[in-house]
Amino acid sequence: MQTKTYNNGELVVEDYKNGGKNIIVNRPKNLHAIDSKYFRTALNVLNQAQIDGNCSYVIISSTSCTSTSPNIACSTIKTRSFCAGGDVKQLTRAMQNDMFMAYYYLGTEYSLNLALARFQKPSIAIMDGIVMGGGAGISAPCRYRVVSEQTRWAMPECAIGFFPDVGLCYYLSRIKSLALGCFLGLTGYNCSADEAIYCGLATHYISQDRQRKMIEMIQESDGKDTTIKRILDNLSSAPKTSSTLQSKTNVINKCFCHDNVESIIKSLEESTEHVDFCKQILDKLNLFSPTALRVTLKCIRDARYLNIEECIKQNYNIACNYNHLCSDFVTGVKTKLIDKSNDYRWSPVFENIEAFFEEFKSPPFHVWSQLNQTSKL
Repeated sequence: MQTKTYNNGELVVEDYKNGGKNIIVNRPKNLHAIDSKYFRTALNVLNQAQIDGNCSYVIISSTSCTSTSPNIACSTIKTRSFCAGGDVKQLTRAMQNDMFMAYYYLGTEYSLNLALARFQKPSIAIMDGIVMGGGAGISAPCRYRVVSEQTRWAMPECAIGFFPDVGLCYYLSRIKSLALGCFLGLTGYNCSADEAIYCGLATHYISQDRQRKMIEMIQESDGKDTTIKRILDNLSSAPKTSSTLQSKTNVINKCFCHDNVESIIKSLEESTEHVDFCKQILDKLNLFSPTALRVTLKCIRDARYLNIEECIKQNYNIACNYNHLCSDFVTGVKTKLIDKSNDYRWSPVFENIEAFFEEFKSPPFHVWSQLNQTSKL
């Protein structure tokens, strides 16, 4: 049962008598996109939960009907969303006007991602509805990742001239196959619940009509990891639809196994399997920032040899320097999210991606180092 609730308007924390915490994003009008205020508050809550001997587990969710508190209204917004990502409009404004604030935004976000990855107690992400960008970043590190029939998972950063940050390259490099991870990162493919399960991005499928019961059962349990797993296993079922990606595995593995974007595009053009699918993917890639595609591919392939902390540090280096070398992120956010157009004006591609990465040798570590201390145990 619930004992108390903290509510700052956009973030709600429910404390349960069995030692559990439910960290709930409450920005329904923005599809629960998260900003620097959320990162900072959630990071503080998570750090306290880690050292609190009475805290037994943490749930990460949104107000899309996952709260059991009578004092918290469930979202009335028609589109269900776990988290539609970070507030990239806030970030690009900072990149244009105050880079220190951009460093701070990225530092707090990535520190939260790292703290979640280091969290030693059970963590459950309730990925009901839209799960994109930063939403994937706060769910991927969780031990249990619950999807529903409404789940739509994607990392669409290349569509706005950026790359899959928040540590996602680490997870994408370790799913079903490296080629599949590269496919998801480059194309921003929209995964349904069954596809998220197939790829390893989710652990349990629990339909929406059973999720309130799931929360209540976890609340009323002893809070132990074995008990939580048993509850999730018992409520979980097979998704009602079969994975579309599974039928495309061969062509994805053939086309996205290469270490450069040009070879991937050539393989898609020459493929005799799933021709219509390959054409759709080609059309999408040709619309995206060529620099973002190349940065993304290298990040995912490099991540095979990095631990999660190294991967997040690399993400921070790239993100903090990105706008100095390439205006595509600012351009992409303005075109796609503000003007709501597909009339992109991308920068000329950086042909030598290795040279592009050389620019990240001197990151603004003063911000990362200071913030990173808060996520260490």
